[in-house]
Amino acid sequence: MVSPASACRRTRGHGVRRALPFVLALVAMVATGCFSEPPPPPVESDMPGVWCGTENELLDLRIDGTFRMERISKTYVDEMLGDGDYVDGYRLRTEFGGVAPTSGSGSWDYSRSIQGLPFVGLEFERLDEKTVTEGVGFGIEWDDDQRAALVIYHGSRDNGWRSWFRKCDEPVRESGA
Repeated sequence: MVSPASACRRTRGHGVRRALPFVLALVAMVATGCFSEPPPPPVESDMPGVWCGTENELLDLRIDGTFRMERISKTYVDEMLGDGDYVDGYRLRTEFGGVAPTSGSGSWDYSRSIQGLPFVGLEFERLDEKTVTEGVGFGIEWDDDQRAALVIYHGSRDNGWRSWFRKCDEPVRESGA
């Protein structure tokens, strides 16, 4: 028969052995910087340049505060032209003849939200050849590689459904804007 004291000693030792892998993993994460602070958010002077979207869009944020977007995806057309007061696709059908615009231009600005989070706002003045007054905002976050990325959330920030723009070297063609 096992005495209560010896059973207790075996349980304590067994518990330490079970916890050891978790403790070692925690130490490794701390040592490799997994819990380090992210770099400070980008500033306005970091924004100009060409950004490539997850759906092959190209966004050229120019130093003079203007922008040009090429290969606009359905995601952004829906974000810009979606309106809770209309049936889905109504504005696209009535204002654009059912043909989704593929390029746009306008002005951009860098701001901070009330909570201090940085974002870039795009104010479209043209979609293809049509004059418009549409806007869309991008949060600025760090991607998995700790590079600045412009992000737009579809729904809430918590649902994880988002599209990214990251800096790239691809040129944006000049046409009409």
